[in-house]
Amino acid sequence: MKLYLAYLNIQQRFRSPDNSAIDRKKFYTENILIIRWWTLLGPTTNRTLLILSALLGNVEMFLWLILIPGNLWLVVCLIYQKMIDKKIATRMA
Repeated sequence: MKLYLAYLNIQQRFRSPDNSAIDRKKFYTENILIIRWWTLLGPTTNRTLLILSALLGNVEMFLWLILIPGNLWLVVCLIYQKMIDKKIATRMA
């Protein structure tokens, strides 16, 4: 239970700011690109890469693609999302 509570505490630190006071149209225009970027990290991309690597007979390739480019893409998305969140926060202030 202590481990779970510690996990929740860590997770709370990485929450995005509350954007409920923002105009929905502005929020949409600010986030449309990053939403598309985030979808590349979804299960469809992973399964497609797994199937392709299995068809090519190289499942190890799938693991390397997920490990290096996948995690680099995650970092890019996180950085860009933080930039968008800061931009929105400054407009609200």
